[in-house]
Amino acid sequence: MPYPVPPSRLYPPRTAREVFRVRPLRLLEEAFRKSPGVVLAAGAGYGKTSLAAELPAVYVSLAEEAKDPAVFLWHLLAAYENRAELAPVGALLEAGAWPKALEALLEALAPLGAHYLVLDEAHRAESPGVVRVLQGLLRLPGLRLLVLSRKAAPFAFLTVLSERELAFDPEEACQLAKALAPELPAFEVERALSLVRGWPLGLRLVLLAMRKGLRPELALESAEGLLAYLGQALPKEVLDRASRLALLGEVDEEEGAFLLPYAEDLLLERREGRICFHPLVRSALKALLPAGEARGLLARAAEKAGVPVIACDHDPHALGLVSRYAAPALIADALTEPERFADDLLELGRG
Repeated sequence: MPYPVPPSRLYPPRTAREVFRVRPLRLLEEAFRKSPGVVLAAGAGYGKTSLAAELPAVYVSLAEEAKDPAVFLWHLLAAYENRAELAPVGALLEAGAWPKALEALLEALAPLGAHYLVLDEAHRAESPGVVRVLQGLLRLPGLRLLVLSRKAAPFAFLTVLSERELAFDPEEACQLAKALAPELPAFEVERALSLVRGWPLGLRLVLLAMRKGLRPELALESAEGLLAYLGQALPKEVLDRASRLALLGEVDEEEGAFLLPYAEDLLLERREGRICFHPLVRSALKALLPAGEARGLLARAAEKAGVPVIACDHDPHALGLVSRYAAPALIADALTEPERFADDLLELGRG
């Protein structure tokens, strides 16, 4: 039976694009001249996905289950659907022969010629088997493989572009400032860039804070600091409603339509009819919810999705046993791991 890859994994999110990043795109092109594989290795908010979205690429976003090379290959089959004849590859995967499936996939994709493949969130799926698949993909003539990860290991066999290359330079900082806070003088923009050391997301937060007359450090000190900034930027009613939706990570655009006027302050992303919360914002907003209310929201969401939930009563040993033997039930402890619970629920709902 084919693995059900959620369609949302095959489309890059729509992110803010006030700055066209000529310099890192040039560095990326130079890297591809030297190697068919490149990894953008940097923390959250360095614009990896936004940069990759500038390329006409086949796109796949990965999660933990893709550590299994067979599941990873199912993701690739979904991404290349209608581009090549892949039925024999699927048959081999269903038979449990993923190494043979990899070879069949390479043969099927060879006629495509030159193209880009982007693998987003690759750090979530790192494993020896996945590395073996990536090394196999590099044998494909004409493929330019771009891996997006929060760390270089274990992808350092590819050409690495790090935070140093992805950080904003003064020219890019000025472009962003003109779009977000044109009233700020140049020396204030330079101060902001120095404060965040080129971190693109941090610069966005700082510029928005400065535009509202707040201390720029406020948005960067901690989750509490970010929450204090959001409290200044959003009406309390909107903030309260946003905290409930943020717990689930993403919601239907129709359900979250009231947030769209505040998309800039909330760093929202829009993807295939969904509104997605940035992990930093999500972490800050969840602090507004009492634990009991968070559990109730998750339980109702699970019930609505028709997903069975097994409670392990905070016992790590029991949780481990049930996780091993009770799939495909949703296994999570909503008290101690609410974000993991929500992420698992979200993935099952997508499938």
